[in-house]
Amino acid sequence: VEEARLGSARTTTGGPPAFMGCPVVLLLLWVVLRHTAATSGETYAAALNLSNVSWPEVDVDCALEVDWARRRVVAGGLVVFGAKEGAPPMPPLRPRLCSTSGGDSEVAVLTIATDVAYLREWESFTWNKMCYCARHGHRFMLFLGTVSPEAPSPLCPTHRASQHWIKSVAIHAALLLLETTTAAGVLVMDADAIFSRGTFAHPRLVECYRDAASPAALAFAGVEHYQVFVNAAVLFVRRSEWTEALLAAWWYHRCGEKDQLILWHALFSLWKVDGAPIDYDGVALLDYVSRDKRATNMTYRVARRSVVFDMAKRAFPANFHPGTAPSGRATLKETGILRFPHFALLPLTPLRGTHCGTLPPFRGVLHDHKNVENKMGRHDAKKNVENNKARTSFIAHTKHKPSFDCCLFPSSSSSSSSRRRGGEVGDNATAVAAKKGADDDDDDEEKNFDHREEEGSDHSSSSSR
Repeated sequence: VEEARLGSARTTTGGPPAFMGCPVVLLLLWVVLRHTAATSGETYAAALNLSNVSWPEVDVDCALEVDWARRRVVAGGLVVFGAKEGAPPMPPLRPRLCSTSGGDSEVAVLTIATDVAYLREWESFTWNKMCYCARHGHRFMLFLGTVSPEAPSPLCPTHRASQHWIKSVAIHAALLLLETTTAAGVLVMDADAIFSRGTFAHPRLVECYRDAASPAALAFAGVEHYQVFVNAAVLFVRRSEWTEALLAAWWYHRCGEKDQLILWHALFSLWKVDGAPIDYDGVALLDYVSRDKRATNMTYRVARRSVVFDMAKRAFPANFHPGTAPSGRATLKETGILRFPHFALLPLTPLRGTHCGTLPPFRGVLHDHKNVENKMGRHDAKKNVENNKARTSFIAHTKHKPSFDCCLFPSSSSSSSSRRRGGEVGDNATAVAAKKGADDDDDDEEKNFDHREEEGSDHSSSSSR
């Protein structure tokens, strides 16, 4: 600042901008902002006691090779799909993050599994994601491996954690790997999440949702129709010091079987540091890790259904319906983007007024009709299914095996990594056929799905085909 005042400000990389005749106050402001950005990560670490967080080693030097013709996938020498024999019994797998090469999108897509045997149960779901990524230039990332069941946080009463906690490790490793690429964010999808069929015709939808959430949202998810506060089954995360702190708190305080509870704990803890008027002592939610139904009011289920919502509603009343539902619970609003410090929940309804036009709901859930009927009765079940169809989402969270992946696999083709060049997957004839087959499907879907609808029109399409 003194050099700038004397007129000798340098223009080297990383130095202050050389404003000709700029008042000293602007340069002082620039220094303050630089200092704030540099120390915010340290602030979170100090406030949440995260300075000593230790992450497991993850092998990121792992290529994901896809042979589209033979429907074969190899992850760092390990045959994931396409093996003639079944998956052999395996010891706990050292964590590895494998990735397809290339991809010009600013967003990568990540899916996670503990082992090959588990992932093969979701093979068609995984092909759905890989084909979507290849078609639209997203880098596809696959995390495989297990972590120690030990829970080191002194706040964890059981000192044990399930393998659900590989998610925080996988996201952390993915964001570190993306620092060497043009991608600045990752869309995390559980094994049982798929891209809806109609979305294959529309490129850059992930970026559309990211932009709609605004730069202030460093992470976002979709509002749950069954009113889980934040469900990490489908989660978008940007690289930032805030998300680094979120992941660190989520990992360090791991405890019990369900990782969602500690995700809410981490969010509440960070929001309090951010200055939100949230009444959270940084400990309370860890008392609810038990899933023992005999512990009547101190279980994960109680926290999920009432405790978390009550805390969030007191701090962010504008994001909730006034009063309570017939069940007595607080409920999130289902329309409009719900904004929290550095975080957003996207609505269950079409998202209008974005620079991409009208977008379908970010995520939805497809139920098994019989299960819904058994729980709700035939009339209500039919109405529920119709409502789901009327608001078909970009991503569906479902146990239904998809009957499509929008890729064709003719018998003649050579192996290639999944790369998008000029709209094709790799360099072989399979890519052309795959794209042509998907384009034929798109013609059928175009009339049912358009993320550039006229304002005010209703979105009505179905991914149940």
